[in-house]
Amino acid sequence: MFVSGLIFFVEYILIMFAVVIFHEILHWLPAIIFNRNPSLSFQYGLIPVVSYNNNQNYCQNLLITILPSLVLVIIGILLDGNNSHIIFFKIICLSNIFNFFPITTDGEIILLSILKLIRRS
Repeated sequence: MFVSGLIFFVEYILIMFAVVIFHEILHWLPAIIFNRNPSLSFQYGLIPVVSYNNNQNYCQNLLITILPSLVLVIIGILLDGNNSHIIFFKIICLSNIFNFFPITTDGEIILLSILKLIRRS
């Protein structure tokens, strides 16, 4: 019983880590496309973080920042299933909605990019 519970717990941790890695890859890809020289590092030895050069192009900053959360929320909306692993995956994907709020690093960059784009017009 303990071993099966431990395996179940490890599976959930791996699902969550996979979503986080996918989220960071979705930051990294557009940063590569926009020649921002992205780099991947691990905070606290465990949490992947992509950083890139800021060239003050706020439209590109907005796209690089908003893409992962948008894609994962859409996946969470479209995903259907009644398996507990799929439901957990869906919840983790949908939780990316919080990245649109300026209480997160992504949300801060989204807000600042939008404000800079509005100010320019």
